Amino acid sequence: MTRIVGSVVLLIFLLGCTNTPSVHVADTGKATPEKELIIGTVITLHSTLLREERPIIIALPDGYDTSRATYPVLYLTDGLQNIWHVMGTIEVLARTGSIPPLIVVGIQSTNRIRDFTMTGSPDHPGSGGGHQFLAFIESELIPYVDSSYRTNPFRILEGHSLGGLFAASVFIENPALFNGIIIMSPSMWWNHEELTGRVGQF
Repeated sequence: MTRIVGSVVLLIFLLGCTNTPSVHVADTGKATPEKELIIGTVITLHSTLLREERPIIIALPDGYDTSRATYPVLYLTDGLQNIWHVMGTIEVLARTGSIPPLIVVGIQSTNRIRDFTMTGSPDHPGSGGGHQFLAFIESELIPYVDSSYRTNPFRILEGHSLGGLFAASVFIENPALFNGIIIMSPSMWWNHEELTGRVGQF
């Protein structure tokens, strides 16, 4: 009986605690949103050359909508994965006057081993589609961007890892297509470092 009474008293006490907050938070008023921070817009571009729908991220610089300026364009491989840190870096460099504002075109990867390798490897089935991917960039993506946005002729290609291998290959095979190439940690091991062997001749 004593246990039952004790349990009832404890239950009443706990119920009372749930109705009486033990911490009081001052009401400071409601926050009102002033501006959304949007990194870019995802569009879907149909590629006849790749025979697929390719997601593309377009990130415009601050002030684009209120200016008449034209902008250099940075084409970024692995766009969805890399655009976050790239946009942060560009924002700091542009704000401090180290670089001009840029339009960033992030090309979302659908098959990295296919798109970023110029030659096939028996160890990697489906590889070796880099020339087709480059043709997509040159013949479909760049004309679309130039006709849809206020671009100037200065173009940059950026790639990391396998994307860096692709960027290095583009520099050797079509050096006039881009005015600047950013190559980060390229996968030069591809096909027993065959690209390294071509660099000397280039």
